[in-house]
Amino acid sequence: MLGASGLVLRTVSDLRKSRLEKSARFGGMILCTDESGEWPLVLESLGEFCKQNSGFSKNPFRVTLLSAKRNPPVDPSAVPGAMQTYALWIRVLSIPNIAARRLLRRYPLHLGADGAFGQAVHVLIAGFSDLGVAIALHAMRMAHYGSGRPGFTFACTDPERQRGDFLSEFPEALRVAEIHFVDLDLRDLKTDIPVTSVYLCEKTASEESIRIARFIESLRRRQNASPPIFLEIGDARTTPDFSIWDGQTYPFSALSEVCESDVLFGDREDDLARIVHDYYRDSIAAQGRPLEGNPAGESWARLDESYRQACRHQADHMLAKAAAIDCRLVPEQESEFFVFDPREVEKLARIEHDRWSADRHLNGWKFGPVRDNDKKIHPELIPYDNLSEDMKDLDRYTVRLMPALLGRKGLAVRRNLIVAVIASPDRGRPGNRYIQSIDSVFKRLTGRNPDRTLVLAIDLADESQRILARRANEKFRAAVWSLIGEPLDNLLTGPGSEPHRIACLEMLAHSERRICLAGRNEIAGWQRRRANVVLILERAAWQNRGRTAPDFPPADVDQSAACTGLRQVRLDPETGYTGWSFEY
Repeated sequence: MLGASGLVLRTVSDLRKSRLEKSARFGGMILCTDESGEWPLVLESLGEFCKQNSGFSKNPFRVTLLSAKRNPPVDPSAVPGAMQTYALWIRVLSIPNIAARRLLRRYPLHLGADGAFGQAVHVLIAGFSDLGVAIALHAMRMAHYGSGRPGFTFACTDPERQRGDFLSEFPEALRVAEIHFVDLDLRDLKTDIPVTSVYLCEKTASEESIRIARFIESLRRRQNASPPIFLEIGDARTTPDFSIWDGQTYPFSALSEVCESDVLFGDREDDLARIVHDYYRDSIAAQGRPLEGNPAGESWARLDESYRQACRHQADHMLAKAAAIDCRLVPEQESEFFVFDPREVEKLARIEHDRWSADRHLNGWKFGPVRDNDKKIHPELIPYDNLSEDMKDLDRYTVRLMPALLGRKGLAVRRNLIVAVIASPDRGRPGNRYIQSIDSVFKRLTGRNPDRTLVLAIDLADESQRILARRANEKFRAAVWSLIGEPLDNLLTGPGSEPHRIACLEMLAHSERRICLAGRNEIAGWQRRRANVVLILERAAWQNRGRTAPDFPPADVDQSAACTGLRQVRLDPETGYTGWSFEY
C-alpha cells in the first residue's frame, strides 16, 4: 500500500533495495510485521541501507513498527550504529491497543447497554489473547455510565491460570469491575448482570462458522438475549449480506483498524487528547505555576506515554458521558451554546471520578493517606461520596469544561428528544396517509425542539414502526434505537418469514443502539422511564364508536400504563389522523 508519505512493507522479505529506495523518495517508510521477533532483522536491514544511502533523502526517514503484542518488547531507540548518522523518526504501534480503542469508539459500550435505564455494562471476551486483554482494559476505562459496577468475563481455555496471569499484571483491577474467568462453554457464566457485548478474539483450528454458532447458542441458553457480538476476522474480507446475517455478529479486523492512513501517516487519532493536554498546560500557566519539573506539564511531543494515555482515556470517555445524560456529540454547527444543568454536572462528576479511579487502578495505583508517585499511592482513590468538596469541585470543573474542549475540536454537545413508539394490537395496517402524518408529527416535534436530535425507540418486530423509523431517519435525520424484548432468533422468525426477517435485519443494521430488555413488561418500563414523548399507533376512537369527527381527543382513548403522565401523540396508521395531549 503506497501512502502520501511512506510505503507499507508487511514482512522482512519485502526489504529489497529497490523498494527501500522507492520508499525513501517519499521521505519515509512503514514497516508492518506481526512478528515482533523479526524486528532485529528489520533494524539490521535498515541500518545497512542507511549506511549505503545516507544522502538519499533530506527528510527524516519515517519508520513505524507494528506489533501484535500489547507491550512490544523492542526499544525503538536501540537502533544499529549505522542508523545513527541518518535522520530517523521511529515509532512503535501496538495493533491490539489501537484496534481496541478504535473499535470501542466506533461501537461504544452503550450500543448494547442503556446506563440511563440502570443497565450496567457486562463485557464477555472469548479468548485471553493480547487483543482480548487490550479490549477488556480499554472497556474497563470506558464502562462507567453511573449505572452500577461493570462486569467483565473472560471465556478462555485455562480460566484459573489466566485469571492469575491477569491479576498479577493488574493487581488493582478487581477494584474497577467484577471480573470472572470461565470455560469457553460458558458453563459458569454469571447471569445476574446480563451480557451487553461480546468480543470473539480466540483463534482456534475449528471452522469459524461452527465455533460462532456454538458460542452464540450457548450464550442464548444462558441469558435468553441477543447482545452484539464482535468477531475478529484477521485478513478475511466480508460483504454485507442480510440473507446470511444473524443480526448479532459484527466482523472487524484488528490489523485493518491500524492500517488506516490517519493512524499510519498522521496523528489525528489524538487530536482531542492533545486538546485536553494543552488545556491542562494552559491552566497551569494561568495559575502562575511552573511547567518545568512537572512531568505531566511537558509538551505532547515530550510527554511520557502514561500521561498521553490518561489524556486519551479522558477524551474517549466524553462519548460515554454524553450518552449517560441522553446527549450526543455533533459538529459544532449543529448545536447552539450548551451548558450542563446542576443535576447533570453532579451525575457526570461522579462518573468522571469513577473513570479516573479506574484508570489509576489499572495503572497499578492504590489508596494511601499520603500521595507517593514512586509507590503509586493516591489519597483520592476513594468513593466519590467520601471526597472533600474541594476534590468534588475538581471533578465538576472537568465536567463543565467538556463543551469548551469539544469546541476546540469543532464538536458540540446536543440533547436527544426520545420518542418511544407504542403500537396497539388493533392498530390496523398502514394506509396511504400514514407517511404524510408521520411527516406532520415529526415536523411539529422538531420545530418545537430545534436544539435536540430526534431519537425513535421502536419495537423491531413491528412493521408499522419500522416504516415510521425509516421515514423519520430519511427526512428528519432521526436516530433509531431498537428495543429487543426476546432473543433475535425468535423475533426473526415472526410473521412474513423471509421478507420480515430481512426488514428486521436492515433496520437493526441502521440502529444506533440495540437495547436488550426482559420481555414486554420491561419494554413498557423502559418507555415509561426513558421517553420524552410517547407516540401511540392505534385506531382513532371516533372510528371505534361510530363518530364522524376526524380526530381523537386524549379523553377518548384509555391511556396505556406505559405512558401515563407523559406527553403523548396518537396516530391512526390507517387514516393518518392524529391527536395530541399537549400544546405546541
